[in-house]
Amino acid sequence: MVAFFIGGFMAVGFAKDGAEQEEIQAVLNAAIRHARKQLGDSTTESRTHCLDCSRAIPERRREAVKGCKYCVECQADHDSTFKRDPRNCWHRSMR
Repeated sequence: MVAFFIGGFMAVGFAKDGAEQEEIQAVLNAAIRHARKQLGDSTTESRTHCLDCSRAIPERRREAVKGCKYCVECQADHDSTFKRDPRNCWHRSMR
Protein backbone atom coordinates (compact mmCIF):
# COMPACT_ATOMS: atom_id res chain seq x y z
CA MET A 1 0.00 0.00 0.00
CA VAL A 2 1.23 3.46 -0.88
CA ALA A 3 0.37 6.73 0.88
CA PHE A 4 1.45 10.18 -0.26
CA PHE A 5 0.25 13.76 -0.10
CA ILE A 6 -1.32 15.59 -3.04
CA GLY A 7 -2.33 19.22 -2.56
CA GLY A 8 -2.50 18.83 1.20
CA PHE A 9 -4.66 15.67 1.05
CA MET A 10 -3.33 12.21 1.65
CA ALA A 11 -3.90 9.78 -1.19
CA VAL A 12 -3.87 6.11 -0.28
CA GLY A 13 -3.92 3.27 -2.73
CA PHE A 14 -2.22 0.20 -4.02
CA ALA A 15 0.57 0.65 -6.51
CA LYS A 16 3.53 -1.35 -7.65
CA ASP A 17 6.95 -0.45 -6.32
CA GLY A 18 8.35 2.64 -8.00
CA ALA A 19 4.97 3.80 -9.35
CA GLU A 20 5.38 7.25 -7.82
CA GLN A 21 8.77 7.69 -9.43
CA GLU A 22 7.36 6.54 -12.78
CA GLU A 23 4.55 9.11 -12.49
CA ILE A 24 7.03 11.88 -11.64
CA GLN A 25 9.23 10.86 -14.59
CA ALA A 26 6.20 10.81 -16.91
CA VAL A 27 5.26 14.34 -15.81
CA LEU A 28 8.81 15.59 -16.37
CA ASN A 29 9.04 13.93 -19.79
CA ALA A 30 5.70 15.44 -20.85
CA ALA A 31 6.80 18.90 -19.68
CA ILE A 32 10.09 18.61 -21.56
CA ARG A 33 8.31 17.50 -24.76
CA HIS A 34 5.88 20.39 -24.44
CA ALA A 35 8.66 22.92 -23.84
CA ARG A 36 10.66 21.66 -26.80
CA LYS A 37 7.59 21.82 -29.02
CA GLN A 38 6.92 25.39 -27.89
CA LEU A 39 10.50 26.45 -28.53
CA GLY A 40 10.43 25.15 -32.06
CA ASP A 41 13.45 25.20 -34.28
CA SER A 42 15.44 28.39 -33.68
CA THR A 43 16.74 28.21 -37.26
CA THR A 44 13.18 28.44 -38.59
CA GLU A 45 11.91 31.83 -39.60
CA SER A 46 9.21 33.28 -37.38
CA ARG A 47 5.75 33.46 -38.88
CA THR A 48 4.51 36.89 -39.88
CA HIS A 49 0.95 36.08 -38.78
CA CYS A 50 -0.37 34.10 -35.80
CA LEU A 51 -1.43 30.50 -36.46
CA ASP A 52 -4.49 30.89 -34.20
CA CYS A 53 -5.92 34.36 -34.83
CA SER A 54 -4.14 35.40 -38.06
CA ARG A 55 -3.12 38.77 -36.59
CA ALA A 56 0.29 40.13 -37.55
CA ILE A 57 3.11 39.18 -35.17
CA PRO A 58 5.14 42.30 -34.31
CA GLU A 59 8.63 42.37 -35.79
CA ARG A 60 10.22 42.85 -32.35
CA ARG A 61 8.62 39.60 -31.16
CA ARG A 62 9.70 37.74 -34.30
CA GLU A 63 13.30 38.89 -33.73
CA ALA A 64 13.27 38.13 -30.00
CA VAL A 65 11.61 34.71 -30.27
CA LYS A 66 13.09 32.93 -33.27
CA GLY A 67 10.63 30.59 -34.91
CA CYS A 68 7.58 31.98 -33.07
CA LYS A 69 4.21 30.85 -34.36
CA TYR A 70 1.78 32.83 -32.19
CA CYS A 71 1.10 36.42 -31.18
CA VAL A 72 1.66 37.29 -27.51
CA GLU A 73 -2.02 36.86 -26.58
CA CYS A 74 -2.40 33.45 -28.23
CA GLN A 75 0.92 32.27 -26.82
CA ALA A 76 -0.31 33.26 -23.34
CA ASP A 77 -3.44 31.17 -23.95
CA HIS A 78 -1.31 28.18 -24.97
CA ASP A 79 0.96 28.62 -21.96
CA SER A 80 -1.97 28.88 -19.52
CA THR A 81 -3.19 25.47 -20.70
CA PHE A 82 -0.14 23.90 -19.11
CA LYS A 83 -0.04 26.00 -15.98
CA ARG A 84 -0.48 23.90 -12.87
CA ASP A 85 -3.71 24.61 -11.05
CA PRO A 86 -4.46 23.05 -7.64
CA ARG A 87 -7.57 21.33 -8.99
CA ASN A 88 -6.28 20.60 -12.48
CA CYS A 89 -2.99 18.81 -12.94
CA TRP A 90 -1.61 20.19 -16.25
CA HIS A 91 0.28 17.06 -17.19
CA ARG A 92 -2.95 15.07 -17.53
CA SER A 93 -3.92 17.22 -20.51
CA MET A 94 -0.71 16.30 -22.34
CA ARG A 95 -1.36 12.57 -22.42
